[in-house]
Amino acid sequence: MKPTLHLFSVPHTSTTDEYSWCAFTSLAKSFSNMMFDLGYEVFLYAGPENDARCTEHINCRGGYEWTERVPQYESSHPGWQAFANVAIKELAQRFKPGDYLCLIGGYVQKPISDAFPGCFIVEPTAGYQGIINEPNAFRVFPSYAWMNACYAHWMGAANANGSFYDAVIPHFLEEKDFPLGDGSGDYLLYVGRLIERKGLYVVKDIAERTGLPLVVAGFGDESLIPPGAEFVGSVEPAERARLMGAARCVLMPTLYVEPFGLVAIESQATGTSVLTTDWGTFPETVEQDVSGYRCHTLAEFCAATEKVLDLDRVAIQEHALNTYSTRVIGPQYDDYFHRLETLKGAGWYA
Repeated sequence: MKPTLHLFSVPHTSTTDEYSWCAFTSLAKSFSNMMFDLGYEVFLYAGPENDARCTEHINCRGGYEWTERVPQYESSHPGWQAFANVAIKELAQRFKPGDYLCLIGGYVQKPISDAFPGCFIVEPTAGYQGIINEPNAFRVFPSYAWMNACYAHWMGAANANGSFYDAVIPHFLEEKDFPLGDGSGDYLLYVGRLIERKGLYVVKDIAERTGLPLVVAGFGDESLIPPGAEFVGSVEPAERARLMGAARCVLMPTLYVEPFGLVAIESQATGTSVLTTDWGTFPETVEQDVSGYRCHTLAEFCAATEKVLDLDRVAIQEHALNTYSTRVIGPQYDDYFHRLETLKGAGWYA
């Protein structure tokens, strides 16, 4: 018998396509679909609207009206507190010993798990800094780069020990949402938050030096949009997939150590290659000269915009779907929860 999962999304959105601009909302929706389809009982605690498949959707908005598109990820934030208060009340009516609390928000949602001492905590998409580091908490990191970075942060690079019951399982996508594109738009595409650390000045320089058209999709500081770019704002999944499929390539010159970067696998799922930096998750998600190029200089980025024309779009898509689709990732999570169940048999769970 499969265990019951109590899945907590984030409070400022709803688990619908309208909020696909929030990566963790999108992941919560797909995770619920994936695990429910595998036969798990999934209670989804989220915003007021829901399109995810689940056993029951519980609205935990809590009366707080969000005015920020990207909230402060702090447990003291009134929106997070309101969400936690409602979630705790609703969870108390459904929780059974041995159930798993799946926290999409990580440490900021710790007040929920604190209300149920000794419960099993799982962070199923731990691609953020605020991770819960406690004996009854288990983490699924989206990349080895991020897992090792977190261990080093907690314990020091030379002193870090691993955890047998953590795991690395990549983020995932639903393949029906990503038809094969043909690159017929022949433009460069940036999709993501409009912040400096996403490397937008590099995007600007690539577009200027190559003279290729640039399309920008996302939200944030619009003053960072390169001059001359076509800005389309935030886009829902169907339009995002269309933009990706028609692009010559997608630019992801992220400056920080990227925990995963969903855009990279989404782009590849449409057959479109990706140009990235060469650290963080990208050595795990972008195969050099196959699904894109990891670059170190502006000259390398610009040269890569020509080399991508020789890459096999069908092969790129097939590899992405056979690696990152929920069809493939779901069984990995099934195995992971089976592994955690062995802890109960060993008497770990009180």
